[in-house]
Amino acid sequence: MAITKIIVLTSGGLRSLVATAVVLSWPEPATVSLLHVVEPEAAGDRALQHAKQQAGYFGNRTLEVIEQPVVSIGAGGRAQSEQSIEMTLHTSRLLMLALARAAVNSATTMIWPASFNGDVSAIARASEQALLARHLASTELASPALIELPLVEFDDRQIVELGAALDVPWELARSCELDGDDACGQCPRCRRRRAAFEAACIDDPLLEPAAAKR
Repeated sequence: MAITKIIVLTSGGLRSLVATAVVLSWPEPATVSLLHVVEPEAAGDRALQHAKQQAGYFGNRTLEVIEQPVVSIGAGGRAQSEQSIEMTLHTSRLLMLALARAAVNSATTMIWPASFNGDVSAIARASEQALLARHLASTELASPALIELPLVEFDDRQIVELGAALDVPWELARSCELDGDDACGQCPRCRRRRAAFEAACIDDPLLEPAAAKR
Protein backbone atom coordinates (compact mmCIF):
# COMPACT_ATOMS: atom_id res chain seq x y z
CA MET A 1 0.00 0.00 0.00
CA ALA A 2 1.32 3.43 -0.95
CA ILE A 3 2.24 5.81 1.86
CA THR A 4 0.64 9.23 1.48
CA LYS A 5 2.11 12.49 2.76
CA ILE A 6 -0.06 14.65 5.00
CA ILE A 7 0.79 18.10 6.31
CA VAL A 8 -1.11 19.50 9.30
CA LEU A 9 -1.48 23.23 9.82
CA THR A 10 -0.72 23.81 13.49
CA SER A 11 -1.12 26.95 15.56
CA GLY A 12 0.05 25.21 18.71
CA GLY A 13 -3.52 25.42 19.94
CA LEU A 14 -6.19 23.04 21.10
CA ARG A 15 -7.71 22.30 17.70
CA SER A 16 -4.30 21.68 16.15
CA LEU A 17 -3.53 19.21 18.93
CA VAL A 18 -6.77 17.30 18.46
CA ALA A 19 -6.61 17.38 14.65
CA THR A 20 -3.08 15.95 14.65
CA ALA A 21 -4.19 13.16 16.98
CA VAL A 22 -7.14 12.43 14.69
CA VAL A 23 -4.91 12.19 11.61
CA LEU A 24 -2.50 9.87 13.38
CA SER A 25 -5.42 7.62 14.34
CA TRP A 26 -6.39 7.02 10.71
CA PRO A 27 -5.73 3.43 9.56
CA GLU A 28 -4.13 4.32 6.22
CA PRO A 29 -0.31 4.53 6.35
CA ALA A 30 0.91 8.10 5.96
CA THR A 31 3.88 10.33 6.61
CA VAL A 32 2.59 13.18 8.76
CA SER A 33 4.42 16.48 9.24
CA LEU A 34 3.39 19.80 10.78
CA LEU A 35 3.44 23.33 9.42
CA HIS A 36 3.32 26.42 11.65
CA VAL A 37 2.71 29.85 10.14
CA VAL A 38 4.14 32.58 12.37
CA GLU A 39 1.71 35.46 12.75
CA PRO A 40 2.35 38.93 14.22
CA GLU A 41 0.44 38.62 17.49
CA ALA A 42 1.24 39.04 21.18
CA ALA A 43 1.42 35.31 21.87
CA GLY A 44 3.30 34.42 18.68
CA ASP A 45 6.39 33.11 20.46
CA ARG A 46 4.29 31.05 22.84
CA ALA A 47 2.29 29.63 19.93
CA LEU A 48 5.48 28.49 18.22
CA GLN A 49 6.74 26.99 21.47
CA HIS A 50 3.58 24.93 21.83
CA ALA A 51 3.68 23.90 18.16
CA LYS A 52 7.19 22.54 18.79
CA GLN A 53 6.00 20.72 21.91
CA GLN A 54 3.16 19.11 20.00
CA ALA A 55 5.53 18.02 17.22
CA GLY A 56 7.76 16.42 19.87
CA TYR A 57 4.87 14.69 21.59
CA PHE A 58 3.64 13.12 18.36
CA GLY A 59 6.87 11.23 17.74
CA ASN A 60 9.17 14.15 16.92
CA ARG A 61 7.25 15.01 13.77
CA THR A 62 8.90 17.32 11.28
CA LEU A 63 7.79 20.88 12.01
CA GLU A 64 8.28 23.48 9.31
CA VAL A 65 7.97 27.14 10.30
CA ILE A 66 7.22 29.95 7.85
CA GLU A 67 6.20 33.58 8.29
CA GLN A 68 3.08 35.11 6.83
CA PRO A 69 3.61 38.60 5.41
CA VAL A 70 1.70 41.34 7.21
CA VAL A 71 -0.85 42.88 4.84
CA SER A 72 -3.63 45.14 6.09
CA ILE A 73 -6.45 46.62 4.02
CA GLY A 74 -7.94 48.84 6.71
CA ALA A 75 -7.30 51.08 9.67
CA GLY A 76 -8.89 51.62 13.08
CA GLY A 77 -12.63 52.08 13.28
CA ARG A 78 -13.40 49.70 10.43
CA ALA A 79 -16.97 48.55 9.89
CA GLN A 80 -17.82 44.94 10.68
CA SER A 81 -18.03 44.10 6.96
CA GLU A 82 -14.50 45.44 6.39
CA GLN A 83 -13.15 43.41 9.30
CA SER A 84 -14.81 40.31 7.84
CA ILE A 85 -13.22 40.93 4.45
CA GLU A 86 -9.79 41.38 6.01
CA MET A 87 -10.14 38.14 7.98
CA THR A 88 -11.18 36.31 4.81
CA LEU A 89 -8.13 37.60 2.94
CA HIS A 90 -5.89 36.75 5.91
CA THR A 91 -7.14 33.15 5.92
CA SER A 92 -6.82 32.88 2.14
CA ARG A 93 -3.18 34.00 2.30
CA LEU A 94 -2.50 31.44 5.00
CA LEU A 95 -4.05 28.63 2.96
CA MET A 96 -2.15 29.60 -0.20
CA LEU A 97 1.15 29.70 1.71
CA ALA A 98 0.41 26.32 3.22
CA LEU A 99 -0.51 24.80 -0.14
CA ALA A 100 2.76 26.07 -1.60
CA ARG A 101 4.74 24.41 1.20
CA ALA A 102 2.68 21.25 0.83
CA ALA A 103 3.67 21.14 -2.84
CA VAL A 104 7.35 21.57 -1.98
CA ASN A 105 7.03 18.63 0.42
CA SER A 106 5.03 16.54 -2.08
CA ALA A 107 2.13 16.33 0.38
CA THR A 108 -1.12 15.03 -1.07
CA THR A 109 -3.35 16.24 1.77
CA MET A 110 -3.33 19.33 3.94
CA ILE A 111 -5.22 19.36 7.24
CA TRP A 112 -6.81 22.64 8.28
CA PRO A 113 -7.99 22.28 11.92
CA ALA A 114 -10.64 25.00 11.65
CA SER A 115 -13.84 24.82 13.70
CA PHE A 116 -16.58 27.34 14.34
CA ASN A 117 -18.56 25.96 17.28
CA GLY A 118 -21.50 24.96 15.12
CA ASP A 119 -21.84 28.25 13.20
CA VAL A 120 -23.34 26.94 9.96
CA SER A 121 -22.57 30.09 7.95
CA ALA A 122 -18.93 30.11 9.07
CA ILE A 123 -18.60 26.40 8.28
CA ALA A 124 -19.91 27.01 4.75
CA ARG A 125 -17.54 29.95 4.23
CA ALA A 126 -14.55 27.92 5.39
CA SER A 127 -15.42 25.07 3.06
CA GLU A 128 -15.74 27.52 0.18
CA GLN A 129 -12.39 29.11 1.09
CA ALA A 130 -10.70 25.72 1.03
CA LEU A 131 -12.12 24.94 -2.43
CA LEU A 132 -11.21 28.38 -3.77
CA ALA A 133 -7.65 28.24 -2.39
CA ARG A 134 -7.09 24.87 -4.05
CA HIS A 135 -8.57 26.14 -7.32
CA LEU A 136 -6.28 29.18 -7.31
CA ALA A 137 -3.28 27.02 -6.44
CA SER A 138 -4.06 24.76 -9.40
CA THR A 139 -3.17 27.61 -11.77
CA GLU A 140 0.46 27.24 -10.64
CA LEU A 141 0.63 23.69 -9.29
CA ALA A 142 -0.06 20.54 -11.27
CA SER A 143 -1.86 18.81 -8.42
CA PRO A 144 -2.27 20.88 -5.24
CA ALA A 145 -2.94 19.06 -2.01
CA LEU A 146 -6.49 18.32 -0.97
CA ILE A 147 -7.59 20.49 1.96
CA GLU A 148 -9.43 18.54 4.62
CA LEU A 149 -11.19 20.05 7.65
CA PRO A 150 -11.73 17.10 10.02
CA LEU A 151 -13.08 19.25 12.88
CA VAL A 152 -15.16 21.79 10.97
CA GLU A 153 -18.56 20.31 11.88
CA PHE A 154 -17.66 19.70 15.54
CA ASP A 155 -18.70 22.17 18.22
CA ASP A 156 -16.24 23.08 20.98
CA ARG A 157 -17.61 20.53 23.46
CA GLN A 158 -17.34 17.74 20.89
CA ILE A 159 -13.74 18.67 20.10
CA VAL A 160 -12.79 18.44 23.79
CA GLU A 161 -14.61 15.11 24.07
CA LEU A 162 -12.80 13.83 20.97
CA GLY A 163 -9.45 14.96 22.35
CA ALA A 164 -10.18 13.22 25.64
CA ALA A 165 -11.07 10.01 23.79
CA LEU A 166 -7.70 10.25 21.99
CA ASP A 167 -5.97 10.99 25.31
CA VAL A 168 -4.27 14.17 24.12
CA PRO A 169 -2.10 16.14 26.59
CA TRP A 170 -4.10 19.36 26.97
CA GLU A 171 -1.19 21.20 28.57
CA LEU A 172 0.55 21.24 25.17
CA ALA A 173 -2.25 23.30 23.59
CA ARG A 174 -1.96 27.09 23.89
CA SER A 175 -5.14 29.16 23.61
CA CYS A 176 -4.42 32.39 25.52
CA GLU A 177 -4.02 35.57 23.49
CA LEU A 178 -1.47 36.98 25.96
CA ASP A 179 2.19 36.05 26.35
CA GLY A 180 2.31 35.21 30.06
CA ASP A 181 3.63 32.00 31.55
CA ASP A 182 0.10 30.93 32.51
CA ALA A 183 -3.15 31.29 30.61
CA CYS A 184 -4.90 34.50 31.71
CA GLY A 185 -8.32 32.87 31.82
CA GLN A 186 -9.99 36.14 30.80
CA CYS A 187 -9.28 36.78 27.10
CA PRO A 188 -11.87 35.64 24.50
CA ARG A 189 -9.88 32.53 23.58
CA CYS A 190 -9.44 31.50 27.21
CA ARG A 191 -13.16 32.01 27.88
CA ARG A 192 -14.08 29.96 24.83
CA ARG A 193 -11.73 27.20 25.93
CA ARG A 194 -13.07 27.21 29.49
CA ALA A 195 -16.65 27.01 28.24
CA ALA A 196 -15.77 24.02 26.04
CA PHE A 197 -14.16 22.07 28.89
CA GLU A 198 -16.99 22.92 31.27
CA ALA A 199 -19.57 21.78 28.71
CA ALA A 200 -17.66 18.50 28.31
CA CYS A 201 -17.31 18.15 32.13
CA ILE A 202 -13.54 17.72 31.73
CA ASP A 203 -10.82 19.45 33.75
CA ASP A 204 -8.42 21.66 31.79
CA PRO A 205 -4.92 21.64 33.33
CA LEU A 206 -3.81 24.71 31.39
CA LEU A 207 -6.45 26.98 32.92
CA GLU A 208 -6.14 25.65 36.47
CA PRO A 209 -3.39 28.16 37.46
CA ALA A 210 -5.57 31.11 36.41
CA ALA A 211 -8.59 29.68 38.22
CA ALA A 212 -6.58 29.13 41.40
CA LYS A 213 -5.60 32.80 41.54
CA ARG A 214 -9.19 34.04 41.69
